[in-house]
Amino acid sequence: MRRREFIATLGGGLAWPLVAHGQQSNSKRLAIFSPSESSALMHEHSENRYYRLLFEELRRLGWVEGQNLTVEGYGREQNTSGPDVLATEIVRRNPDVIYTVGPGAVSFKSATSRIPIVALTADPVALGIAQSLAHPGGNFTGVSIDTGPSIHGKRIALLREMFPAIELYKRAANNIDAILKGAKPGDIPFYQASKFELSINLKAAKQLGISVPPALVASADNVID
Repeated sequence: MRRREFIATLGGGLAWPLVAHGQQSNSKRLAIFSPSESSALMHEHSENRYYRLLFEELRRLGWVEGQNLTVEGYGREQNTSGPDVLATEIVRRNPDVIYTVGPGAVSFKSATSRIPIVALTADPVALGIAQSLAHPGGNFTGVSIDTGPSIHGKRIALLREMFPAIELYKRAANNIDAILKGAKPGDIPFYQASKFELSINLKAAKQLGISVPPALVASADNVID
């Protein structure tokens, strides 16, 4: 397990991730922003399978945490003053790319137009962070998991259970890779699944404290008890 060090900011009592010892001075810096999750999960050996998928793909693409990639995780521990404040602090620390999960992507819209951002989010056009899926423009790209009114408004944690996670996180990792190699985020299309098969994991939903409406369960292609 990799080492992490933290420093508490005066007055706020927030824990901010610092660069671990032994990392190369020329490594790229990836900030991960998911204010509803623990920052302790945001690494290659995470208990969270989604982060493991992300880092496995990044490693396959040549980006290895602790070698040529420095990862700074920002989760609920740092989110004591709200996502907008946290987004401003992340921008101030000036990472090479920001990966954001969930509705927090909009917090970066006013925070920066310069730092590339890869977002796993709902409809980026409706959120105002992309001009279109094919040509986002600006500094945003990523993966859209908006699938229309049938599951509109559901928490992103449940959406991640419904979608093919391997594909989504491979896409996100490939976007991060392209940006770190010089591509402009505005030129990288937002990925959106063209075919949607609704699979509901009732056990996972219960663990997340989410009540799944019977009508949604009835319309699912696959239900996991």
